[in-house]
Parts: sequence; C-alpha cells; structure tokens
Amino acid sequence: MAARNVYDTPPFTHAVRTNIVLDDDLLEEALAVTGARTKKEVVHLALRELVRSRRKIHEWRLPLRTGWPAGQQDRAAFSSSDL
Repeated sequence: MAARNVYDTPPFTHAVRTNIVLDDDLLEEALAVTGARTKKEVVHLALRELVRSRRKIHEWRLPLRTGWPAGQQDRAAFSSSDL
C-alpha cells in the first residue's frame, strides 16, 4: 500500500515549523513500512494515524457516557466497517 503524499492534500490552513529529536531507528523503520519518501511525510502520516485512532476510541466510549441501555453500546459504537 503506497503512502499518501502529504503534498497532494489541500494547503494547510495553519502550519507550525518545529524542531524535534526523533529516534533514527524508529524513523527508518517507519519510512520502510509506510513507503513515505521523506521524514516530514512520515511524521504527517503518524500524526494523522494517531488522531484517527484516538477519535475512534472516543467515538467508541461516547455511548457508554450517554447512558444507553446495556448491550446497545457495542452495537451503536462498533460496526462491521471497523473490522
């Protein structure tokens, strides 16, 4: 599966330039498994995946907080498309 090119996405509405220290071995592995061509691209992919997975966790927990009847939380928050 080819990595999505971050340069093909619409222009950023707000971009922040920052310097970070990254684990070289982990970065090289991430580049290899994602097919990303640049370090910047792999960081963007990682951030998107983190946000996507946390949103999914939040969406799954939301029905638990709304007081839905027992047994319906799983059905409402988890569908076959999540598999």
